Amino acid sequence: MRHCLLLVACAALAAAEPATTCTYATAAGRELQLDLHRPAAATGPLPVAVWIHGGGWRSGARRDCRPALQLIARHPRYAVASLDYRLTGEALWPAQLDDCRAALRWLREHGAEHGVDGTRIAVMGSSAGGHLAAMLGTTAAEAGLPVVAVVDWFGPADLATPSDDPAVQRAVRPGQPIHALLGGTPQERPEAARAASPVRFVDRGDPPFLIIHGDADPVVPVAQSRSLNAALAAAGAVSELVEVPGGGHGGPAFTDAAVLDRAARLLDAAFAGRPPAAAAPATAPAAQPAATSATAAPSAGAPARRLERDGERWSLDAPGGRIGGFIALPPGRGPFPALLVSHGKGGAAAGFGRQVATHALGWGMAVMACDYTHAGNGSPGGDGASTENLHRAQATLAALAALPEVDPARIAAYGHSMGGFVTIALAARAGGALRAAAVTGSGLAAGEGFPAPTAAAAAGIRIPVLMLHGDGDRVVPPERSLLLERVLGQSGTPCRRTILAGAGHNLLQERPVEVATTLRAWFAEHGLVP
Repeated sequence: MRHCLLLVACAALAAAEPATTCTYATAAGRELQLDLHRPAAATGPLPVAVWIHGGGWRSGARRDCRPALQLIARHPRYAVASLDYRLTGEALWPAQLDDCRAALRWLREHGAEHGVDGTRIAVMGSSAGGHLAAMLGTTAAEAGLPVVAVVDWFGPADLATPSDDPAVQRAVRPGQPIHALLGGTPQERPEAARAASPVRFVDRGDPPFLIIHGDADPVVPVAQSRSLNAALAAAGAVSELVEVPGGGHGGPAFTDAAVLDRAARLLDAAFAGRPPAAAAPATAPAAQPAATSATAAPSAGAPARRLERDGERWSLDAPGGRIGGFIALPPGRGPFPALLVSHGKGGAAAGFGRQVATHALGWGMAVMACDYTHAGNGSPGGDGASTENLHRAQATLAALAALPEVDPARIAAYGHSMGGFVTIALAARAGGALRAAAVTGSGLAAGEGFPAPTAAAAAGIRIPVLMLHGDGDRVVPPERSLLLERVLGQSGTPCRRTILAGAGHNLLQERPVEVATTLRAWFAEHGLVP
């Protein structure tokens, strides 16, 4: 077990016991530490609110934790863990996220030794710390971390989308925070910029969010939090955005009683496993003229961006730009079960989606397919399960679930080849929004650097997965689906793998009846079709 020592910190808030400092990891020879604070009168293991300090990812320290200690002074029902992480002078992205994840894993494994329930963790932070808290929340399922709530004070949410806001333009210049974090501009490091953007990882299974931002913030524009709040709502997650009129980048109005009480309501519900209660309108003390006001998020499942349909073609504005594809609905009024379809390399949503729809519409399923960057049209963003393609799949899934003709509780995903890579990654990231998944001619990567998901990523899948593979496949060898079957078996996830003798890679073309019959039986087995 890592060593611990006692110290007295933040003495101005005497409601907390002396902090316990623990080393949670070692990176590049440096001990990474966190301070554990418990309310003085607390008994028994407490759920923990993890505080992540700000400072543009390049400055700050774990002792910069006053908002979190103010919270437990007013609401002494939680412990606080305030952590250090590697700054940009030490390491580039994603080291900062890796360190925060390591701290959460340490709390899960060792928290009980210090009176902390490491299975109930909320994450909080301001500015750069708010960004890291949002990253932890939107990737918690993928990383296997017990994050139950997120409180984000004015953190950046989208580092990839170009902006003409002067604050953003300053931040991407050499020597400035975003440039230092990524090791270049977002245009020079597009994959890193997308991977560091919480808005790109949103899905319906995310923990509830409370986002607080000043509408006159000169450092991180409030548009960043508005975008994150809208994306969470569109995906069907729970999010509340509180805008501070005239608020800048921090100040007393961000931790007044109304804001702290709002955060406590969220934490109480999340730690108890309840949906967050509706918040009453916030008002500030008379001594503070800048009262907080709540901006209500759209209702869960309602699309924050308009889906436009023109016959079999659909399109919408997603955080990374406009996306589109193919859509087809069965006759009748619905609500129908639905299938999210992902095409392979060189294919397209219209061609592959229409091919699948010739079968699925007869089963009574709606079909929606998205064009990915590996369509062969020169679109940037990487092949297969790249960050950009996974973002497109998640946006498509949210739009599909929001259609009035679709039953959001009966949605499955199917992909072929590189589209299967996307489907596997989506099942790991957004499995809570899917009933089942199926892939043909697909599987896992043998190691890093491939467009397919890794075994570590697939270990997070919890929905049933069907794999069909030709024994003569020379494009994606059958060993790739065998690896997926082994990973799912080790994690106890229901799965089935069928090898088609004498078949090659393009199974739906070579064996359309056999493949369609097997897919329908799989979806029927899991309650999607009769």
